[in-house]
Amino acid sequence: MEYKYFRFEEFDSPDQPSSGYKYMDREFLGMLDEARDIAGIRFKILSGYVSSFHNSVHYKASTTSSHLIGRAAHIECVNAGKRLKIVEALNMVGFRRIGLHRKYIHVDNDDLKPDMIWFIT
Repeated sequence: MEYKYFRFEEFDSPDQPSSGYKYMDREFLGMLDEARDIAGIRFKILSGYVSSFHNSVHYKASTTSSHLIGRAAHIECVNAGKRLKIVEALNMVGFRRIGLHRKYIHVDNDDLKPDMIWFIT
């Protein structure tokens, strides 16, 4: 499947070429593509799928990170107006897990985790 605004490579783990194509959840990508269309602004993907190795060495993140199952992304965003447009669009397409950082927005559709919006420091 092809998406209007994204290429699978944008979601590759840095240590695994082609992992975006292999591991990213297609429903997640479809929702993200639709949100991008609604927002009307570019979404620069900072991370998508992350391998267990990359996760443990570089992020020291949770072993239950939604990035490990290809159901999460970080979208670069440092502008408050754009952040609002992106979050509204994500919400409109059904995303219910959104984390806000001063430099990016985390979004995932991991149905094993509770719906929430949180701040990342």
